Amino acid sequence: MFMDGAVLAAGIEDCTVSDGSETTCHSITIAGYPVNHDIGSFCPPTTVASVEEGGTLLDSNAV
Repeated sequence: MFMDGAVLAAGIEDCTVSDGSETTCHSITIAGYPVNHDIGSFCPPTTVASVEEGGTLLDSNAV
């Protein structure tokens, strides 16, 4: 049910829930970013960088 690369680790581990009970829980670590496309860069590497080096420019509702 996940895209390839989205889940970094999955398993069952001991845990303590909000009422203090100790039990076992599912633990899933996700990549934390979209795995189906690259994001960024959002900043140019220098103040004299070209538009291509500058990355994504966010201006109001346009990219």
